[in-house]
Amino acid sequence: MSQALPSGKHRADVSAAAQSPQKLEHDIEATRERLASTLDQLLYRARPRTIIQRKVDHTKAQFVDDEGNPRQDKIATVAAAALGVVVFFVVVRTISSRRA
Repeated sequence: MSQALPSGKHRADVSAAAQSPQKLEHDIEATRERLASTLDQLLYRARPRTIIQRKVDHTKAQFVDDEGNPRQDKIATVAAAALGVVVFFVVVRTISSRRA
């Protein structure tokens, strides 16, 4: 016949009782340090300045390759799009000024 395994709660109680108070204090202190470190990391990542810097770095990475050289294809695409927007507004302004 097989014996029933103790429940998870019971196993935790047995293992906790087997540990010395000094070991428990050490474990609690280690856990506090890990939590403090995690909280510091979360606070750093959530700072608006950090978020903005990550976005700026990501955007810059779109226009520079791994060696630091400009990516001509991306720059040309953005320049063409900007030129298209300017031309569009010039045409719209010209058409609207002729009607007035």
